Amino acid sequence: MGDDPWKQVNVRVRESTKERWEEYAQTEYGGMSDLVRTAVRREIAGDHDRENTGTTTDPGMVTEVAESIDGLENTVREMDRRLEAIRESVQSEEKYSFKAAIRESLNKRPKDANVEETPQYGLTASEIAARLDANETDVREALLELENSGEVRSLGGGPDNANYYFQRRGE
Repeated sequence: MGDDPWKQVNVRVRESTKERWEEYAQTEYGGMSDLVRTAVRREIAGDHDRENTGTTTDPGMVTEVAESIDGLENTVREMDRRLEAIRESVQSEEKYSFKAAIRESLNKRPKDANVEETPQYGLTASEIAARLDANETDVREALLELENSGEVRSLGGGPDNANYYFQRRGE
């Protein structure tokens, strides 16, 4: 028994690797032992057949990969376009919501009020900014846009005729 020239070598590999090796060994070699012996001998001798190492390129596969990459690039471009549209929408909604908050904070002038009394029903830009806890410059810009669109009306008046009072149209 001690005269056996063969020694056993155990190799640990994942189950999936073992299955691939066994399948290949059954079709190309006389079994797993023959596959491992041949592979090790070739590795030591540097006798690699580079063309049979699985690194050859099938032109059909290259075309398929290139088409897949093109498809992915198109998908990414489309996603970028959609994301930009969403960003613009959100920014637009924020601006609209700010204007809506300003519009909602204003009082309507009573229908029977004289134009001379109108400023007492309105608010100044600084009063609106204080109510909304907003920047007064931003409030003034939004009020100007609202006034230009016809949603808000301004009249001079108040103490020392120093402030403009804003109120909703549709009096």
